[in-house]
Amino acid sequence: MVQKCPRPRHRKGDPDEQKVFKEQVRSLWDDPTVDLWFQDETGFWADPPPYRVWTKKGTVPILPRINSHARCNVMGAARPLDGETFTLITSHGDSRMLQIFIREMQPYLDPDKRTVMVLDNARFHKAKSIDWGNIEPLYLPAYSPELNPIEELWLQMKKNYFKAWIPSKTEPLDERVFMAMKFFDQHPEKVQSICAMSAYFRE
Repeated sequence: MVQKCPRPRHRKGDPDEQKVFKEQVRSLWDDPTVDLWFQDETGFWADPPPYRVWTKKGTVPILPRINSHARCNVMGAARPLDGETFTLITSHGDSRMLQIFIREMQPYLDPDKRTVMVLDNARFHKAKSIDWGNIEPLYLPAYSPELNPIEELWLQMKKNYFKAWIPSKTEPLDERVFMAMKFFDQHPEKVQSICAMSAYFRE
C-alpha cells in the first residue's frame, strides 16, 4: 500500500465522451502533419490564496493580506510536443479578446501543418464572429478540465511565482505575471514536462 494524491475529476464528466475524445486526440498527436495546441484562460490575483509552507512545529505562519481585488487576466496556448507557449495579458475574457489572441498567434503557426487547438466550451470560444484563420478549434467534452494540460501549467506558474508573494509599487501584479510567462517561454523543456499528455496515454 502506498499513499497517492487523488486526481480531481468532475463528477458530471461523461466517461464515454471522454474516451472517444482521448482517442481522437491521440490520433492527432500521432499525425506528423498536425500541430496540436491546448488553449485556456486564467486569472492571477493580487491576494492569492495561501499555499502550504514549511514551518517550525508549534508555530503558525502568517501571510499578510492587502485586501485587493486586482486581477491580471491571461490567455495562453501550449504545445506539449515541444513545450512552446504563446501567452497574452488581456483586460478580460470574451470573444473580442480571443479574436485578438488568435490574430496575434497566427505568425507563430507552422504554415505547412494543420493546426488544431483544443479548448473548453466557454460560450465566447464558440462565437460565430471569430475568424480562426489557420486554426481548427477542437472543443473538450463538457466538465473535462483534466484533459487540458495547460491547466497544470497555470497551476505551476501560480505556485512558483505567487506563493507568499505580495505586489508592491516596485513589482506590481502585471509585471510579476509577465515575469512568470517569460520564464516558461524561455524554458520550453519545463513546459513540455508540466504539460505531458499523461491524461491521454495512461491506462
